Amino acid sequence: MLVSEGPLPLQKKKKGRDKKKRLTATGDNNVRDKKIRDVAIHAQYGQPMTVRSELVRVANVYPSAVFLIHYTLHYHHHLLATLLLFGLSAIGGSYMIYIMNKLSYLLVMRRVPSLGALWIFAVVRLHLSHALLSLLLVALWVWIMDLSLYV
Repeated sequence: MLVSEGPLPLQKKKKGRDKKKRLTATGDNNVRDKKIRDVAIHAQYGQPMTVRSELVRVANVYPSAVFLIHYTLHYHHHLLATLLLFGLSAIGGSYMIYIMNKLSYLLVMRRVPSLGALWIFAVVRLHLSHALLSLLLVALWVWIMDLSLYV
């Protein structure tokens, strides 16, 4: 528990409030903090944040995400679903590690979160033997290309 001399920034001191609660650090995933972080990230890169821009981002990802999730959850025993997940795992993981090693920091911040989510989803949905094989292929590719996992 962090304790300070007075009220924390962005908090107004309320009368009758328990002193211990007022002096503890915030950031426990409340909605206001998340909104402030999202606005701050957009402001940091000089991008206006509008409802329309957020809806466009969701509309671009939604069809492919729905297809991938629906197909892999309902037809996970089919060969095509296994090949899709295996390819996504092997190629997505290799490409993500390549990006982390070779591209600029801003491009890494832009591309890696979505690739990482797809990679983890693919590895978790695969059968254990297929997941281990795809991870071994990624490790082999990292070793051949002389890339680092600790960037």
